[in-house]
Amino acid sequence: MKKELLCLGLILVMLASPAHAKKHHKSKKSVVAGPYVVDDFESKTIDKWWVFGAIKPSFMDNDAKEFPFLESNSLRLTGNSDGWIIGGLGTPINVNEQQFNTLKVLMKGIGPNSGSITFELYEGDAKTGEIQADPNNPGYLSVGKRYIYTVKVNWIGWRIVIIPLEWFRNDDPKTRNNVVTPKNGKFVQIQLLGIGAPKSKSMDIMIDRLKFYKEPTP
Repeated sequence: MKKELLCLGLILVMLASPAHAKKHHKSKKSVVAGPYVVDDFESKTIDKWWVFGAIKPSFMDNDAKEFPFLESNSLRLTGNSDGWIIGGLGTPINVNEQQFNTLKVLMKGIGPNSGSITFELYEGDAKTGEIQADPNNPGYLSVGKRYIYTVKVNWIGWRIVIIPLEWFRNDDPKTRNNVVTPKNGKFVQIQLLGIGAPKSKSMDIMIDRLKFYKEPTP
């Protein structure tokens, strides 16, 4: 099963628009759910993640003076490849889609040659909660669904990147472009695919505080 799941990441993915940074609007009527933290990288270990391809994860000490929202450590993702996808990493999660509406992460780029990260959210089957690779269509699922969104990092320094879950699209050819809806169920796995910049075919991106949360709404 694990080998099948790892292979799912090594496929061509759709590139979305560059990262969006959204402003928070406070509202007295809003009820904010506590965040589901995928990883804050404070443990400085990659043990909870599987890593595949030519991507190279390493840990960096943060400078709080550089960006006020940083914790002590962050994860740096580097690598290069003659192909489009460099590699990636993934981990199991247990996220109730009804409780959250946003994926949030801090990202640091080095400019136009930073590369991109495709975030993949795997939704378990409504009855069993499982995901399975499609033996007749390699790279896709026969059980469960996968939703993807790509952030192109073309800036220098840190930014808060906020991705509404409704921006993710199902990449299955049969149901492509279906969006995430709260009734769908649970996300059981997340993967991050590293994509090289067009000219350099390499990537150099740092991330910190990857989490799901419910953004306040009016």
